[in-house]
Amino acid sequence: MRNIYVAGDEIGRVPLKPKNHAMSYLIDCKKMSTYGDLLKVPAWELRSYFKNWYDYTSVRDDVHSRNYSLLGENLMLGLSFDREESEKLADTKLEDLYFPVPIRNVFTTGCNRAHPIVTVGDLLVVPYEEISEMRGMGVAKLNQINEFVRKLGTFFYDDFVPYSDMPEILREHGIMPIEDLDVVPETKKLLHANGVHAVGDALRNHDKIASFEGFGYQRLMSLYDQLAEMAYFDEVKKSINQNSIDVVREELVPSYPIRCATKDRIQNQNELDQAIAERDELVRRLDYVNARINFLSSSLTNHGKENIQYVKTSE
Repeated sequence: MRNIYVAGDEIGRVPLKPKNHAMSYLIDCKKMSTYGDLLKVPAWELRSYFKNWYDYTSVRDDVHSRNYSLLGENLMLGLSFDREESEKLADTKLEDLYFPVPIRNVFTTGCNRAHPIVTVGDLLVVPYEEISEMRGMGVAKLNQINEFVRKLGTFFYDDFVPYSDMPEILREHGIMPIEDLDVVPETKKLLHANGVHAVGDALRNHDKIASFEGFGYQRLMSLYDQLAEMAYFDEVKKSINQNSIDVVREELVPSYPIRCATKDRIQNQNELDQAIAERDELVRRLDYVNARINFLSSSLTNHGKENIQYVKTSE
């Protein structure tokens, strides 16, 4: 079983090297200089840094080669809370699980030849949308993949939740879906594609919507007019701070709330470890400063006494 980084481990002082695009990005854009900087970042946050799933896996594989795991990496995949069990499953090759050969061929040939999807861990960090758009990936293959992931008891990164299922689930939880907006279907489709599934999501992210691809002036103004009307509805006011996708995931995946709580615990524990390490370092420095002060004070005192003795002797 691989190690989990603890502040003070020797690997924390090893410098990162720009050996590939992902590492260069972490060094240049995220200002990471050592593996200690990298390993204190939770896996789900690290995954969000990269648009390409294979940039994340290149960093993950580099860390694995040093016999360490990213913080909470298998929890991010939604695998078992048992670290040894989940690590073993994530590393398992799809061919060893009798994954259908035609699908494995899609994952390892053609445009995927340079970045093959070989293990369970590889599969679960690829957004469902990207899998569905792979050449040769028909409906039957997608259904087989969905069934495989469902049997694992987890879901994809940026998991697939049919937009058609969302309105009913959200309404049951007192959240107004964007389907209730009087805008053209294309606008709703663009909002869904950008993770905006409820009116509360749109109000909370109204300043970001203007940057969404496909949102011209007229489309944006039409949406803003609708949001201005909906903002006063009690249903919207009560749910404006709720993230709609979390509500849907909680409904569809029973273990999702536990996973979120565990992520929070991991994050808090990591911050606690870092704070303790910083405190210990400050105590060490303070001890050094105190020792230096005592030494200098002692030498000055002794020097003064010698002078006094010398004067007395000369008299």
